[in-house]
Amino acid sequence: MIQLTRKGVVFTGTQAELNSLREKYERDNYVILPQLYEPMLLEEIMLRVDAAPFLPKDHDGIALELCMDDMITVAMMGFFPNNPVFLRLLERITGQPRIGEFIGRVYRMTSSDGHYDRWHSDCCDRRVVTMSVNLSRQSFAGGALQMKHCGSDKIPREIRNTGFGDALLFRISDDLVHRVQRVEGKIPKTAFAGWFLEGEDFLPNLRKRSNQSVHDFAKDQPGWEVPVDH
Repeated sequence: MIQLTRKGVVFTGTQAELNSLREKYERDNYVILPQLYEPMLLEEIMLRVDAAPFLPKDHDGIALELCMDDMITVAMMGFFPNNPVFLRLLERITGQPRIGEFIGRVYRMTSSDGHYDRWHSDCCDRRVVTMSVNLSRQSFAGGALQMKHCGSDKIPREIRNTGFGDALLFRISDDLVHRVQRVEGKIPKTAFAGWFLEGEDFLPNLRKRSNQSVHDFAKDQPGWEVPVDH
């Protein structure tokens, strides 16, 4: 229904289907968008992911995982969900009035390296929605997302996002915490995960930000002239 492609965002759904996603998100605090990246684009991305190195990353005692050490591929993957058309669709699904930017990383969790993820909220730095795109070609054991209300021992949501290329979107709130279960067995979990931030749209402002950076650098450099847009 919603797919990110080289040519832009393809939306083949109806208003009723968008309303249904909105109702589910309001009720359950999450939705899954199947095959968010078009298959051919995802295969090109996976060629880079499969060849990239992964390094241990300790998130200040909250989580331990492997992170992909290839910023070009991360930037390429992050370009597509920053499309303003996609951001407007997400606003309609999540009820967030001003989603402006997505930032993320590719991580991997295995059963043999002591990887873990403790309860946390993601509620900081203008984050309003979390997204995790499954990049595991094979079904992994464990690794489910658990969600609960702060201060509660009851876990009402345990979500397994195992469809290759499927995107899990879930709410960030002061009242909600989540964690990823430990992975079991021989097959690791790999995902492109991060956060949608409240604020101005990233891509339309990229050129303006770039020109400002050039101006700030060039104004103090003898003999440099700042290009002027016409």
